[in-house]
Amino acid sequence: MNINHYIKNNISVGFATLSQKLFSILSIFFITNLSSLSVYGNYIIISSVASLLLGISSFGIGYNYMQKYSSSSNHIKGKLFFSQFFSHFGVVILITLSFLFLSRYIDFSLNGNHVYFVIYFILLFLSTQLLNFFRYSEDFKIYSRLLSIPNILNCSFFTYFYYKSEIIDLYNLILIIGISLVIQILIAMFFLFKKIKINFLFLNQKEIFRDIKNGLPFRLNFLLTNIINSSDKYVIMFFLGSEYVGIYSILFTVSSLVLMVPSVMTTMLQPTLSRLKIEKNITDLKQSIYLSESIFFALWTPFLIGGIFYIDRILNIFGNEFTFIDNIPVFIALAIGSLFNGLIIIKGNIYFAFTETKKMLSPLFIASIVNIILNILLIYIYKSIFFAALSSFIAYFIAFSIFQYQIIKTHSIGFKIDKSIQIILSSLLMVAFAFILDILLLENSDFLLLELIFSSMIYFLSMYFFMKRLKWNS
Repeated sequence: MNINHYIKNNISVGFATLSQKLFSILSIFFITNLSSLSVYGNYIIISSVASLLLGISSFGIGYNYMQKYSSSSNHIKGKLFFSQFFSHFGVVILITLSFLFLSRYIDFSLNGNHVYFVIYFILLFLSTQLLNFFRYSEDFKIYSRLLSIPNILNCSFFTYFYYKSEIIDLYNLILIIGISLVIQILIAMFFLFKKIKINFLFLNQKEIFRDIKNGLPFRLNFLLTNIINSSDKYVIMFFLGSEYVGIYSILFTVSSLVLMVPSVMTTMLQPTLSRLKIEKNITDLKQSIYLSESIFFALWTPFLIGGIFYIDRILNIFGNEFTFIDNIPVFIALAIGSLFNGLIIIKGNIYFAFTETKKMLSPLFIASIVNIILNILLIYIYKSIFFAALSSFIAYFIAFSIFQYQIIKTHSIGFKIDKSIQIILSSLLMVAFAFILDILLLENSDFLLLELIFSSMIYFLSMYFFMKRLKWNS
């Protein structure tokens, strides 16, 4: 395995994902200032429902394409992409027509603006398909650029409204995000048609059933993970209201920023591990997993320790409502849950490569049931968002424990973290430096970004000092 090439690709996609996350947080700031936490909470519910529907709408269609595209010859690639694209698009059209029909009889709380949701849903499908094309082509340069476009455009639009002091409502918000997706889709189509020619193909019955057989468990895994990630927001909406959904969603977004690391890794791990499995190169396959776990832990540890120190000051940027919430326990519970979630994301790529996605169902199913029960009981009794965070942490811990047991048993791939002592020491030095900076700057919030940058630099310099004679794979 070429470790330098792997890390280089991770850095390339990582910078794009980081910019996406930073612009996403900036967008949250604009949304909460241009409207309210309640509007943001309602948008979170709508977008999470759209993402959930999109995730399960394929029923596994496209699994063969995802596994084989990067290792296929050029004349096969067009067939692999377009046959699954149009087959999945047919399902999306059926879902949207069914939604519009049912909206006549069921109140979806969209105040008659169901067309907005449908357009957003279709745009989300097109964006996801086109991004995945460049991902499974292993063209990470174009993928990285496309990934950043919607959030950069959203921030540009929000900045305009912010300085014009104009208020936006829920449907203007969806319209702005929809325009950004359209621009991204048009640019992606330009690059796609330079690589392959359009073919109006559909999967035949045999291909559909084969994809469903292998891919449906993978989609169900997505559904169950989505339940763990989103069910708390629905329960909070029911018992506490949309404003608390907004507050919890911002805390969730900040505490799960570190998940961009395994997400970036998965962008490359899925096609890479699939190829290594086909080549029967199990040694490099294991090394890829161990390296990914070590890098993730090396970035998660300072994120947790530094987050405890800075979280209250970061959240104050988004509004005064956070002064009434005990933010640190919520952050700690969500951040530790993110550790186990990230490790599940990394380990899940093993099942993807070995076409064993059914094995992912049982741990995620158990975790999702536990999460729903705990959310309903604890939020109903205590009326606090902390228990939503605690439920997520417990659910992910259970899921990871079962995952790890299964993978050790079936593939002899354990859990390996290199240089954990150096990582923890570097994190503590970072916080000590942050404490000194706070004293020198009198805890002035105007210097918060500067403090975060310098603290991060201290962590990486400390790691370099501790490890300059060592390598990740030693």
